[in-house]
This record gives sequence, structure tokens and C-alpha cells, in this order.
Amino acid sequence: MRFLTPVLAVALLGSPALAQGRIGDVTLTPIPAPAPARGLPQSARSDVPAGWQEIMGRVSAPATVNLPAGSRVNVIVDDPTRTGAARQVLRVSFAASRLSTPYQIVFNPTRLVSGRVYGVRSTVTDRQGRVLYASTAYARLPQGATSTLNLSVSPVR
Repeated sequence: MRFLTPVLAVALLGSPALAQGRIGDVTLTPIPAPAPARGLPQSARSDVPAGWQEIMGRVSAPATVNLPAGSRVNVIVDDPTRTGAARQVLRVSFAASRLSTPYQIVFNPTRLVSGRVYGVRSTVTDRQGRVLYASTAYARLPQGATSTLNLSVSPVR
């Protein structure tokens, strides 16, 4: 038992000491690397086909809002030179339980007519399709392979 106690002490206390360095009376202990910063989830560009465009951002209200069950967020790219159903060039719809919520659109820009200016807007609907929140203005569709565009919505009265 007398022999086991010093061996056990060296085994338990010796391990951390191996990771430390010593200069004179100063013990140096390595500092672990900090955790990476968290932000918007970035897509893996390898998932986006070559030549396609990716837009991501957040749809948000003036304050954090819990949405009713069954609510859907719609992000719509419109051609302002057209009317009716033909006006919508692209529409992405997904379920959400609260605002702010992230979104991502990946599309082939050949669907757009070169030289035209397109607008992006968002609506939030309940289970029955009634509009609860909507953009009050269009945001201009950004150019480039990857863009960030945050959209604001306001309550519909």
C-alpha cells in the first residue's frame, strides 16, 4: 500500500504536468484555441450548381414575434414590369414558428431577363393563407453568385 500511493499520485498529477512547460519558477500552460464565431449559417458552395445565384438572409419583424402554428414565410422575386401571376418570377415558401427567421434562395439567373431590375419581398401567412405580415417596400435583387439580403415585414391590419 505504501508503494501504491506514490505511484497513484504520480499517475493522477503527472498527466497535466506533461502538457505544461517550465521556465525558471514560471509554469507555462497552453491555452486552448477559442471556439469559432457563430453567425448566419453559410451554405456549402459545392451544393450550389455552377452559374447559379444564392441569396440568403433573415426575414424579420420590428420585434421578435411568435407565429401561430402552421404559419408560412414566403420570399418572392417579382418582375415589376409584369402584372398578375406572371409578375412572380420566383417564390420560396417554408414553415416558421417565429420571426426573425433565416432564408435561402438558390436559382438559375437565366430565368431573369438581362437588364431588368427585380424586386424581392416577403409575406407571412397563417394556416388558412391569410397574410399576417408583409414587406412594405421592395428590396432590389442583388447581383453576384452569393449575396446577403435581409427583409423586413410589418403587421397587416
